[in-house]
Amino acid sequence: MNKSLQEEMDRLLTPWLPKQYETMRNEFAMNGRDTEYSPDNKMSILRELERKKRMISAASAPGKCRYLCKFCKKNGESERVYISHNLKDDNGLILCPILRNYTCPHCHASGDRAHTVKYCSLPRYYY
Repeated sequence: MNKSLQEEMDRLLTPWLPKQYETMRNEFAMNGRDTEYSPDNKMSILRELERKKRMISAASAPGKCRYLCKFCKKNGESERVYISHNLKDDNGLILCPILRNYTCPHCHASGDRAHTVKYCSLPRYYY
């Protein structure tokens, strides 16, 4: 929107907006969720916020990264499983216990260099 148009709209509409409405609108813009308060869902919301705080603090800690195994997530594992580890370490070695146990049927790689057939480095005409 044109800046001068936005300024004009703000000038015209601001006196008509109650201060409380403006505060609520800003809060909603910050958290992105609109939910009715209910004592029943208060605990689930608090647990969700705590989980997000833990993930953010783990991600922001120096030298640490947020745990998330894309392999497990893509394969439908529960959230508890796929947020418990990373797929690879900083050197590219496999950390995922499920993928580490898999052996590529084409090149027989497993462990640190485990991969699925889709990511096998052997040219397709070898298999």
